[in-house]
Amino acid sequence: MPYESHEDEQFEALQIWWAKYRKIVIISVCTGALAFGMWKYGSIQKEAYREQAALSYEEFQKSLQRKDEEAATLQAKALTEKYSKTVYAEETALTMAKQATLKNEWGEAKRHIQWVIDKAGKPAVKELAKIELAKIYLFEKKPEEVFSLFLHSRNGPYEGIQEELKGDAYKMQGKMKEAQEAYKKAQGHYQTAEISHPLIEMKLHELSD
Repeated sequence: MPYESHEDEQFEALQIWWAKYRKIVIISVCTGALAFGMWKYGSIQKEAYREQAALSYEEFQKSLQRKDEEAATLQAKALTEKYSKTVYAEETALTMAKQATLKNEWGEAKRHIQWVIDKAGKPAVKELAKIELAKIYLFEKKPEEVFSLFLHSRNGPYEGIQEELKGDAYKMQGKMKEAQEAYKKAQGHYQTAEISHPLIEMKLHELSD
């Protein structure tokens, strides 16, 4: 029958095609399966990595609450070394910096903050760390370090506070005109962001007297 003849022709054509391309098909299927397996394995590993980091961070917080400084220091070291690519490591370093400032250990505080600047994955986190470091430099009366710190910081979410800190640095150097200009820039950023900041008004008022 014509229909059966047509089916036979299709089957023969398929056999010829399979004989010619079966190696390529098998290799393609195996490669695809291997790639999917590797992607799946990588995803599982990343999730496990994040979960372990979260658990370590939780233990670190518990040590702080118990005021167990020795345990917290060891856990912080482990977090920043083993889980350096996670937000938990960044939060740990910033927390350790804050703890150090409470004890007036400025060198230690700067070390932790610099770690965040060097290692943080998101630019906004780096800028936040720079702000904290700038505050320490002002406390240490090192205004020139503040300018170096913000040299390449542009148009970020923290530009207002950066300009304010630069204004503080200029004022420390006795450059009142530059300080006033920086404070005005800061004021403009705060107003754009609809942030109420009475302190910047006081700083400008002081320089206008």
